[in-house]
Amino acid sequence: MAADIQQAGTIAKAEAERAKVSSGNLEKMASDAGVVLTGMKEIAKGAEESVVALHQAVKATNLINDSAEEMTKAATEAATAAEQGLTAAQEIAQAVEEIASQADQLQNG
Repeated sequence: MAADIQQAGTIAKAEAERAKVSSGNLEKMASDAGVVLTGMKEIAKGAEESVVALHQAVKATNLINDSAEEMTKAATEAATAAEQGLTAAQEIAQAVEEIASQADQLQNG
């Protein structure tokens, strides 16, 4: 009986040592999980900041696009105005030639 009690004590001691090791492993896992969680929170924060930056980049791109469209419209209007100015200058030149021709005819007439 004493041997059974001694064997039971030895087994209990071994189980206690294994439990101690397991407990230490669990504490290490909990600590490691905390480090991983902290890293994941930092990654999430970085991702949120990237999303904000991307939204700002989209807004800036849209503003640039709008400005480019306005510049294109203004350039088109300027080209149209230049064409109209050229046409008017040609008409004036034609009128001046006709007046000069009529003046010559009156003088030589």
